[in-house]
Amino acid sequence: MLLAGLRAPQRQVTLWASNLPAWTLWTRVQSQWRRAGEAGVITGLDYTAVARVADVLGTPLTPDLLDDIAACEAVALDIARRRREEEARRG
Repeated sequence: MLLAGLRAPQRQVTLWASNLPAWTLWTRVQSQWRRAGEAGVITGLDYTAVARVADVLGTPLTPDLLDDIAACEAVALDIARRRREEEARRG
């Protein structure tokens, strides 16, 4: 999982009911990244797979849900970019 090594402070988090469909779908599509180059740099989610997973879950892929998944994707891509930059600095 892309975020597996991320260390966060231990604290209780409340998930609002309105965010449950996005969180459920997000957690199920973590293996659906498109990659590029020899290094396998992630470039974004495979949205064909995202739509298929949503269908299997019985979750309508609405424009709002798609926006929520894209927001999660943007954060994950930023984390991955920062990790690559840090690794490059360390050599």
